[in-house]
Amino acid sequence: MTSNASKGATELENSMKESVSYFSVARSLRISSEDIYKNRFKIISKIIDAPTNNPGSKSVPEVASIVEATENKLRIALSINSKLLSLTSKLLWVRWQGSFRIYDKQARVALKLSTSCTIQDFFAEWQKLYLTHQMGISEACLALEKVRNYYFDPDAMSNEEFHNLIESEWFKQRVFDIYIWELGR
Repeated sequence: MTSNASKGATELENSMKESVSYFSVARSLRISSEDIYKNRFKIISKIIDAPTNNPGSKSVPEVASIVEATENKLRIALSINSKLLSLTSKLLWVRWQGSFRIYDKQARVALKLSTSCTIQDFFAEWQKLYLTHQMGISEACLALEKVRNYYFDPDAMSNEEFHNLIESEWFKQRVFDIYIWELGR
């Protein structure tokens, strides 16, 4: 029998593994050490799950600093010299959601940022553009209620749960993430 802590750790490792595959960032994990390679998701999970990564009510620059610090920890622990910003931002978002922004090439292109931009630049530009489109995003999310019964299993969640989901800031930010990813493709 496994303890709750080890069960939670295994679930998080599986979540990290699935996320790396889903977000197509496995190529970032070019690891030469066989021992590190075998334990990569345990190492990644431990670093991503650190309580200091919880964005809570931190400011945008503070959250961007968490991404930078976490990326550095991952690079050291996994013995990787190349950048891991995309992987790091995506895994932090999967684990903590909240204020994390999903950094990748498509989003950077949509935000008209150069390849040399910092994560601070990216977060600031993301926030600026999000605020510009916030009203339209909110309206589009609310419009989902009109088509809910045609696209969603109405028994999957109550009307109240569905309304709370599409009204949540997290959901709206994720809609924006998808929008800018498509825009930058």
